[in-house]
Amino acid sequence: MRARYARRWTAATLAAVLLASLGLAGPVAAAQVYGISQLSPTPATVDYSDLVTFRGAYTCANGSDPDPLCPTTTQNHVATFALRPVGGSAFTTVATVSTSFRFTTSSGGCPATCSVSFSVVWKAGRAPGSINVPAGDYDVRLTTTLSSDEVILPAALTIDHEDTTTTYTGGLTGEAGASLTPSATIADADLGMYAGTSLFFPDVNFGAYSPVSFALYDASNTTLIAGPVTAFVGGAGATVGTPSLTLPAAGTYQLRTTYPGNDFYRASEDLDTVTVTPSTANTPPTLQLPGPLGAEATSPAGAPVSFSATATDLEDDPDPATTCDWASGSTFPLGTTTVTCEATDADGATTSGAFTVTVADTTAPGVAISTAESAAASGWYNLASNDGTAGVTVDVSTADLVGVTGLSCTDGGVDVGSLPAGGGSFVVGDGQHDIVCAAIDAAGNGGSASATVDVDQTPPTAVAFLGGGLTDGGTYDFWFVPAGPDGCTADDPTSGLASCVVSGYSTDVGGHVVSATATDVAGNTAEASLGYTVNPWTLAWVDGSQSAGGSPHAGGSPSTKAGTPVQLRFEIFAGAAEVDSVAAVVGLTQRQVDCGDGAVLGPTSAADSRSPLRFVGGEFAWSWLAPRASDTCWLVAVETVDGSSLVTTLQVR
Repeated sequence: MRARYARRWTAATLAAVLLASLGLAGPVAAAQVYGISQLSPTPATVDYSDLVTFRGAYTCANGSDPDPLCPTTTQNHVATFALRPVGGSAFTTVATVSTSFRFTTSSGGCPATCSVSFSVVWKAGRAPGSINVPAGDYDVRLTTTLSSDEVILPAALTIDHEDTTTTYTGGLTGEAGASLTPSATIADADLGMYAGTSLFFPDVNFGAYSPVSFALYDASNTTLIAGPVTAFVGGAGATVGTPSLTLPAAGTYQLRTTYPGNDFYRASEDLDTVTVTPSTANTPPTLQLPGPLGAEATSPAGAPVSFSATATDLEDDPDPATTCDWASGSTFPLGTTTVTCEATDADGATTSGAFTVTVADTTAPGVAISTAESAAASGWYNLASNDGTAGVTVDVSTADLVGVTGLSCTDGGVDVGSLPAGGGSFVVGDGQHDIVCAAIDAAGNGGSASATVDVDQTPPTAVAFLGGGLTDGGTYDFWFVPAGPDGCTADDPTSGLASCVVSGYSTDVGGHVVSATATDVAGNTAEASLGYTVNPWTLAWVDGSQSAGGSPHAGGSPSTKAGTPVQLRFEIFAGAAEVDSVAAVVGLTQRQVDCGDGAVLGPTSAADSRSPLRFVGGEFAWSWLAPRASDTCWLVAVETVDGSSLVTTLQVR
């Protein structure tokens, strides 16, 4: 090793800091630590399990005053070792150790300069007590408690993966089909700070009875041919055990060494060439045939079946071809077929073999029940669902890859009649139908389907009104119309009656029709009706009444003075019965007309009355207050609740 000074400080600069770090009491003029020297790590390039040593010295200089001298007590100080990638900015601590030193003196006193050595030892890689440092080039930093300054070594430390060297000692040739027992002596290429290739020191990653694997690859070292097989490392690196590899066909191969479970070593460069010669005795080919194969039929012809049939031969390269009496991918018939194969090697030796292919139909036929007609929201097929044929047409279809041989259907357990095997149709009438259809194929597999079809295509019957006093064709006077029906009913023996609704009843004057609409659960409807007539009232003026302004009478147009009342008297009859309720009259209106031709001159308006409407002495009396417009004529009308009116013309003088 060659010592290098990374940095040197003057005594004046470091005296105060270093003395404080050393724990000395008070200023000391004659003795002071004045420098630290640091050697480069040994070695500068290491593998993962190497011990890396950093060495240096602390130096104390005495002055002329013999007392006090440099400290003679043993002092402990911490040395911290850190790395950063070359060109990086941050250091990472990888080891921290304590170091002890003291400056010794003799009876003659301390020499002018006292130096004390120190060392820091760090194990690279992932050895116990350290962190995982990837391979690479690193700047080195050492920090001690003697100074707050840091020592950065002038040369970078290179950390590399560890490797091994393997020397094969077993045979590397043999005949095809023979066994090869690989053996080797393995040396650790880790030199570390101690020169040599010792297997057990200083390496902690690879030692006695560590596993080692051997595998045979093709000539390009890319495709595994045989192995791996495992042995162990014994004393002085010799493998222990008798792992065996069966040599393949004649050719050249690569024997590769690896270390299972040990990732401290790079991909192995330990390769040797194995030469395999043809076997001196001809061995017949070996067939690789499948076991019994099975397939599900995909058609009446059977099913296509693919298979692999190959042969290997120790002496032939390439291996001989295999021929079979059925080609892979052929359509095999239903049942069991024997496939016979054979292979013949270059020396004429033939090997035959066979396997079976069984094609079976285990899939049940599919059966579907449907109809092109549409059910109502209730789920029943009603009269509106009819497709032109009474009842509902049920369609049945079947499906099977091999073929259906028979189809039968029942309705409520009763056979519906003969149907083609591929599917057919039949018609069901009113009622609830539980339909079951079953199909069978040639292999005896059976499939079935079921469906419920509810049919009601007959409207309700015997629709009748409930309650009320109306008579079909009856005539009634207004205010004397009987009550309408309370409801209705009907018969429906299939799906049942869902509702019966009555509409059209009225007490208004005119002709009316009351309807009853019956709807069954299936949605079919039926109606019944009755008609009747409501007659209006008969209104008439009563002649001979007198008043200050005169009175109206049939065939006359009396006159009155402007602003005076006119007594109006009239009668109301509902048929032969006289109406005597003032509620029968709804209003008194007036409208100006031409006194000559009766032409309308103004709008209709409510008339003024001097007194309220009365019914006295078998007649109605109501006074009309003539407008204050002289020489005018007015059309005056009494209106009743049945819509009738009684009109007269009055002249205002």
